[in-house]
Amino acid sequence: MKKKILSLAAVPVLALFGTLAAMPVSADETASADVTVTVADTGTLKVVNEPLTVTDTDGDGALTVNDVLYLIHEAKFEGGAAAGYATAETQWGLGITKLWGNENQGSFGYTVNNIFSSGLTDEVKAGDALYAYTYKDAGGYSDLYTYFDQTAVETEAGKAFTLTLKASTYDENWSPVQKPVEGAVITINGGQTSFVTGADGKAVITLDKAGDALISAVSEQAILVPAAAKVKVTEAATDAGSADITVTIANTGELVVVQEPVTVTDTDSDGKLTINDALYLIHEAKYEGGAAAGYATSETQWGLGLSKLWGNENQGSFGYTVNNTFANGLTDEVKAGDALYAYTYKDAAGYSDMFTYFDQAAVETEAGKAFTLTLTASTFDENWSPVQKPVEGAVITVDGEKTSFVTDADGKAVITLDKVGDAVISAVSEQAILVPAAAKVTVTEAQQPAQTDEPGQNGNTDGAGSQGGTQNVPAVQAGERAPIAVCVTALAMLGAAAFVRRKHEN
Repeated sequence: MKKKILSLAAVPVLALFGTLAAMPVSADETASADVTVTVADTGTLKVVNEPLTVTDTDGDGALTVNDVLYLIHEAKFEGGAAAGYATAETQWGLGITKLWGNENQGSFGYTVNNIFSSGLTDEVKAGDALYAYTYKDAGGYSDLYTYFDQTAVETEAGKAFTLTLKASTYDENWSPVQKPVEGAVITINGGQTSFVTGADGKAVITLDKAGDALISAVSEQAILVPAAAKVKVTEAATDAGSADITVTIANTGELVVVQEPVTVTDTDSDGKLTINDALYLIHEAKYEGGAAAGYATSETQWGLGLSKLWGNENQGSFGYTVNNTFANGLTDEVKAGDALYAYTYKDAAGYSDMFTYFDQAAVETEAGKAFTLTLTASTFDENWSPVQKPVEGAVITVDGEKTSFVTDADGKAVITLDKVGDAVISAVSEQAILVPAAAKVTVTEAQQPAQTDEPGQNGNTDGAGSQGGTQNVPAVQAGERAPIAVCVTALAMLGAAAFVRRKHEN
């Protein structure tokens, strides 16, 4: 019972205090005042922060709540005030009997600057904000009047802002209090969102699309007189700049772009450098007919998705990685130095293509000199956790032609190229469909072995600075024997041995 009495006390038309008679004022002072008006009918916002110039419509010499409500109906309700608004004298003074065409069992409320008004003859002044509403709970008056700390917000798309939701109510001593509203779900243009107010009534909100939006809130714990904030969302003003990355594209198993340098700019004006920007630009640069012919996206239940890559719609079957890690979506950001790989599935229905990559994207080697590449697959384990594993038994290809080089159990292949020039190395397998790995290889001429200089052809030729008249030969150090001396000693020993042998034979 106490709760019901408390609710009744919040109803302006049932206020216990009588309306004071307006003091006489001059005609100039009551000429007009600019205010804003909001009207809600049983929980539905009908007028939101509408600018209104108030004049003395009832000739009482004051600008009052009654004047405001009469004029807003004249301006915005079909049929005007005669059809939508009515008042009557009651034991508490002038009261509402119809608001926005709804008689509502005489259950109405109104506030000025979020404070409950005493009666329709309360005066208003320039800059005031009036809110009038019909109770949704017309018998129990349990609707909780709420408001945001801001009624107008201007922000950029994608930029977070905060609104605080409060309720005007009374404490146990019937004193008016303002308290935060926790657990209310934010709505945007009538649709519920994932934004929820915290214990302090605050909700951090982000709007992605430019334009005008109306923000309010609903709750499962209470009937809320809907708060209202108008939000104007502009395009993100931040210059995202640019980033140099590389792009590789494969179309159903065929490499069509390999590690192509791309300077990514913000092509879709979302304030970020994304995969979408990179793919748009690579098609503009390399696909015949540009992005308009070869590339397309569409909004899906998971966000922005590919619908055409390299001219192939491919039943909607596409994949893409950044630095050999699967990306979440086209709006993922890229940064300088990243390597983007996008592809159409060869198995468009079963998605069995295995994404593979080499441990080196670029190799420089000499003709005839062996080098090693390791082939790895990005895939998932039985718990759908991403894993990297070596690819065994894959045949290495050079410029699309199969070779005799095959990866081992570690994914390694030892490769030798004999021809000078540039080549693209990839791999194929009979055991699986591979999204083709790609490494660019530059093969240079083999270096010739260094030639040994003849005596007298290098260094000093006049013997100056040399030892014993030899030509630029290092002096023998302690504990060492010069190569020539060793040879002479060996010959002398052989000669001596032969002489002894002949002597014994004789």
